[in-house]
Amino acid sequence: MVVPLAVAASLIAIGALTGCSAGGLPGGLPGSSGTPVAGSGGAGSGNSTSGNHSTKGHGSGACKASGATIPAGKYSGDIESNLNTVMKLTIPGAGAIQNAGASTTPMDGEIHITSDGKTVHGVISLSGEGVSQVGGSINSKTEGDLTGEISGPASDPVVVAKLGGAWQTLDAPINSSGSTSNTVTIGLHITSVSCRAIAGDAIAMFAEVAKPVAQYITVSGTGAWTAKRK
Repeated sequence: MVVPLAVAASLIAIGALTGCSAGGLPGGLPGSSGTPVAGSGGAGSGNSTSGNHSTKGHGSGACKASGATIPAGKYSGDIESNLNTVMKLTIPGAGAIQNAGASTTPMDGEIHITSDGKTVHGVISLSGEGVSQVGGSINSKTEGDLTGEISGPASDPVVVAKLGGAWQTLDAPINSSGSTSNTVTIGLHITSVSCRAIAGDAIAMFAEVAKPVAQYITVSGTGAWTAKRK
């Protein structure tokens, strides 16, 4: 459905998909959770552990891996991802618009994690530029970034992240500025661990951020990453 120019212009005024600014949208749900999104399994490292396993002579010292817990060691890797968002809205006088706007943003970044086998700490960053489309005809550039600190148990790490640019109001329910003025706490979405590498899904993190406005915004894309043990 092609959005009339006047309606499209009003969508741009509230941000539309140039960052999925949902601060002016009705009915957004507050809060978010650490539940992984469906289909966020991602690509593993090929060395996933099942049960107990140990490796000597790789990286710094012996490694012992068990289940989904990140083994002791230091891990680093690059992240290449493509974040896609689609907005659907109901506009007074225009009816339901299933594709009110859409955005595609390639993002590059990196992740660094240190684990002692029980707890972890580290950093993650992603940034990139893309393009958004409103009503199938009006285009604009998007630029977004995520910077976060990783912490928590080695079996279930979390990220306290700050979103900037186009993504700073991705999680904004009604009458809220979302992560424009604060941080979001989300899961790291680890998909596999081994004594050689850990793997995760960056796009699943953004889908979790957007849960408060899931009725308006659909998040998809590719964001599987691997961080090798040093």
